[in-house]
Amino acid sequence: YFESVYAPRMGVSTVSVGKGGVSATIVSADFCHVAGATLNPIKRFGWGSVRTTVLSELEQQTSESKVLYPGAPVFWALHFSPSENVSSRLQLEDRELVIEAAVRHDVKHIFCGHTHLRTREIGTFPNIYSSGSVSACDSRGRHFLHICTVSRSGGDPILEIRDLIFDE
Repeated sequence: YFESVYAPRMGVSTVSVGKGGVSATIVSADFCHVAGATLNPIKRFGWGSVRTTVLSELEQQTSESKVLYPGAPVFWALHFSPSENVSSRLQLEDRELVIEAAVRHDVKHIFCGHTHLRTREIGTFPNIYSSGSVSACDSRGRHFLHICTVSRSGGDPILEIRDLIFDE
């Protein structure tokens, strides 16, 4: 559905954005979205597991982004949440591998979906933000739009998130 903006290489896609002298890179990955991969029938019902080919590409594109845009923060956007505070039915198998990779590459913020729940794990490393639902039929009254602003005041970039709830 999103081929015009999401053209993954081995399940991973990178985009850099900037405005007003502040830039950021978003590296997105979906462990189910690998060309030619066959899914376990159970995985089709929303169970994700870390595929080493996708994780390697996620790390590769993160490294390339840090070289191309030195000083720009890199955010990860993942389909499946690597949080341990997710129901076992929706938990990403081998999630520790994603967390370890984020730590290795100094990725401080991971945005994710899949759970249809809006949660934030701030103060962990990395910080994990589950966006909730934007359009799922089973999420009436919980449709959020998240406005993320990156600014810089001296040192590290500052991330601010405002949540707007859809009101019919």
